[in-house]
Amino acid sequence: MKKSYYLLTSLLITAILFSCQSIFDQESKVSNNPQDYIGQLHNEGMDYILNEIIKLPKTKSGTKFFDIQYIKKTTISFMKKKELLNKQITKSAYNDTFPDSLNFSDVPISNLQKDYLIRLIDILTVPKEADIKTVTNNIIELENEILQNNNLGENECFPILCGCSVARYSAIYWNENLEKWRVNILGINKSQQKTITTKSGDPEEGFWDGVWDIAKEDAIGAALGALGGASIGGIGAGPGAIGGGCIASGTEAAHKIF
Repeated sequence: MKKSYYLLTSLLITAILFSCQSIFDQESKVSNNPQDYIGQLHNEGMDYILNEIIKLPKTKSGTKFFDIQYIKKTTISFMKKKELLNKQITKSAYNDTFPDSLNFSDVPISNLQKDYLIRLIDILTVPKEADIKTVTNNIIELENEILQNNNLGENECFPILCGCSVARYSAIYWNENLEKWRVNILGINKSQQKTITTKSGDPEEGFWDGVWDIAKEDAIGAALGALGGASIGGIGAGPGAIGGGCIASGTEAAHKIF
């Protein structure tokens, strides 16, 4: 009897220690990214854009229609509201300055910056079932590596750290808000999604399960937006990052839904 008691106690202690280790393994790492606020503003911007979309009239099918230009205009309105853009300059001027999208070839980017951005994209290239805590921890590890790299100056770090911040916050945002966007834009809940088709008549797929694809687009948009904002039109790297990330999010939605 005593032997069974000790065996049971031993098994219980082992189970508790294993449970504690599992909890420890799953703890979120703390980011030291000085551009963390860029990701926070990105998420505020997405809420602002959704609230503006909700105000749009419904189409005959009961959906809310919006295009890239609408997302761009709404992003600019958000940025002006947050005093991120010069109020003396008209929206049309910013609309002309902000491109619909950016590619590596559109902005001045060093090989080291490009390498880090590609690594960030690789971190986000995961199955839709990937654990958000694991992915965000991997991003934080990359951020710390960037911060410790003496070969990168502050100006070189800035756009990539903006991309990392937006990637983390975007992943969290879309994990928590996909259903809200679905209901408010498509007028349906998840169980009804199979009835929706694209313009070509094919079943709609991908976007509403593609949290990581959206975060990836946001990260690229933020990093290249920061690079472009510092060199194109004098918007500034910070506003360029926020604008680039928000426009990328909305553009991805527009492409996938309509």
